[in-house]
Amino acid sequence: MRAGVAGRDITPAPGLRLQGHWSTNPSVGVQDPLELRAIVFANDSTSLAIVSLDLIGVTRATTESIRAKIVRRCAIPADHILLMASHTHSGPAMRANGDLVPDRAFVEMVETRVVDAVAEAQEKLEPVTLGLGCGSANFNVNRRPVPGIAGEFQPNFAEIVDRRVRVLRIDRADREPLAVLFHYSCHPTTKRGSDGWISPDYPGIARTKIEQWMKCSAVFLQGCCGNVRPLMVNEKNEFIAANREQLHAIADELARAVRDAAGNLTTSDADNLASREGELFLPYGTAKSNEELHKIAAGTTPVDLAVKAPWARKTLDLIARNAAPKGRAAQIQSMRIGPLQIIAIPGEPVQEIGHAVERTLRPLTDAQEIWSTGYANDSIGYLCTVRHHEQGGYEPNAYTHFDQPAPYEGEEPAIVSAAQRLVAT
Repeated sequence: MRAGVAGRDITPAPGLRLQGHWSTNPSVGVQDPLELRAIVFANDSTSLAIVSLDLIGVTRATTESIRAKIVRRCAIPADHILLMASHTHSGPAMRANGDLVPDRAFVEMVETRVVDAVAEAQEKLEPVTLGLGCGSANFNVNRRPVPGIAGEFQPNFAEIVDRRVRVLRIDRADREPLAVLFHYSCHPTTKRGSDGWISPDYPGIARTKIEQWMKCSAVFLQGCCGNVRPLMVNEKNEFIAANREQLHAIADELARAVRDAAGNLTTSDADNLASREGELFLPYGTAKSNEELHKIAAGTTPVDLAVKAPWARKTLDLIARNAAPKGRAAQIQSMRIGPLQIIAIPGEPVQEIGHAVERTLRPLTDAQEIWSTGYANDSIGYLCTVRHHEQGGYEPNAYTHFDQPAPYEGEEPAIVSAAQRLVAT
């Protein structure tokens, strides 16, 4: 096994609107820079690349554009390239959402720097050994509504949360670390994009600390955190945005967990390297009635006017033309790196789906660890369980923000089955 790693700055100049908390004003400054990390693995028969980006997400069109450029320049197969977004809510828009449209110059800059970083990482390939470890961090909490309490989000300690901090340490031939991949499940909503400050949130700040302490590169992979966020609350137990000191304290907790888990690992030779992508079809459930859609189309609040009203008008037009789609076609990716199996899921899967994937795949693979990730290669909205759809709340009803005519239906079995097919083959 050989590996190489490279990074790039992707911070825009202040002025672009930030995506994630319905900001209508230009960004005002940079609190911490946005960056990317690219790592390439290779053996005698194949190679693959993982790119971790301080962005809210990437569209399939952006993924395909970047992949095509990497194929031409580096000869890495398209389905061997994984784009992972940290999902920071304090970065520029990467997909159209109502009246918020990505800045083309920014997207092109990101694409160029991703390709350059992958090419550099490939040029720096050197022999490596691999080792897996695990720690924990305790700042994440389930945000699903507590029964009997009004509001879309509350700290819900009775619901599932994954506090594992999982690491893959990649050592050079001299047993010094070249890089560490680290995986954690938590929405990067410590900061609010509507505050106007560009920030990678806790993942990027933790990465910087890890790199300083371990003298190597760090690559973040976001987990299935659709219903999980940082535990930052006021005296009324309401979620709030962190100040700079609180943000760095959270990042510090994660960075220390990575350093401690990776610090005592023993790495060993590994040659297993593979990647493949498979189809994932997500059917739509029942759409809102025409009466409800007309009411939404006449909305008056800023979010209604910017996002929901245009969505309702478009959905009404699709229904009138009998052109509403039956579901959405997407892709799911499986990547094997020595002892690690990564299942990369597009969109925003909830924690339960990540666990279901790992539990189901355990008998099908000899990998020591299975990491389920979200926010991979495409932005297709929230992916929920049947119970979430029955309960309601934000996640199963946020489909209006993702240009869907109706909520998805049966996401968990569809994702688990698609992952099974990938690993079984």
